Amino acid sequence: MKEIKTFEEAKAAVNAFEKYMSSRSRFGACDTEPRGMLCYVMRNALHRNKDIELLFEGDNPWELYSSMRGWKAVSDCLTRKVKELVRQLREAPYKNVCQLVEYYGWNY
Repeated sequence: MKEIKTFEEAKAAVNAFEKYMSSRSRFGACDTEPRGMLCYVMRNALHRNKDIELLFEGDNPWELYSSMRGWKAVSDCLTRKVKELVRQLREAPYKNVCQLVEYYGWNY
């Protein structure tokens, strides 16, 4: 993936992840729980600089509709994509990440 150098690029990367979530809305990927999970991951990864691996334990960390065929593949893809997003943002200039954390309210 492209290296993030500016606040606008960081915001665009988050928007791309959210667009993927929207594209999987039939699995519940746009519901409150997955959006909350995204915020929880970002608060822990970017604001608190914690390891996020433990956040993805269990069968359904994104709380998708487990009765839907294919939900596990969507969950696994969300996890892969958010981990890549976190990696990119951790490598981005600190000032831009601070702006992103503030912009999305991931700092409380």
